[in-house]
Amino acid sequence: MQHMSHQEKVQCSDDLYLHQPNLLTSILALHRNFDASLQDIEPLLELLLTTWQAMRFSGRQWPLITEQLQDDCLTKIIAKMQFSQEMPAPLLEQAVEQHVSDHPEPYLLAFVIDELRKQDWLQISSDTEKHLVLVAINLVECVAAVAPSESTR
Repeated sequence: MQHMSHQEKVQCSDDLYLHQPNLLTSILALHRNFDASLQDIEPLLELLLTTWQAMRFSGRQWPLITEQLQDDCLTKIIAKMQFSQEMPAPLLEQAVEQHVSDHPEPYLLAFVIDELRKQDWLQISSDTEKHLVLVAINLVECVAAVAPSESTR
């Protein structure tokens, strides 16, 4: 995305909005509902545009990610996080490793986690950062939930 001009990013965003409007809306809602600045959401928009480009170039047919699916995935993420808070450190580390190794979209998950780390958001020092991280992780989970199998190309 860094090599794209502003106009190319706008065109990519327009295409994304036509095919997966709920993904874009979930990020833009951070500005309106959770006091995230436009500077705060810019890295998430970059993640989303990169993810959208990968989805488009995969050659697969992608179903619409609905608001209900986003809510369902977010509920699962929050439940996993709450459960993991009660785990002793060695078990937590093992659970995280298993989650990553079993994840249906491990490369996307690794990419998003790396980007969150670069933004220094993984320490979650504010309510806004918490929502930024949740939206980013939810993006991964939603894409994984609808990812077409290789046989549906």
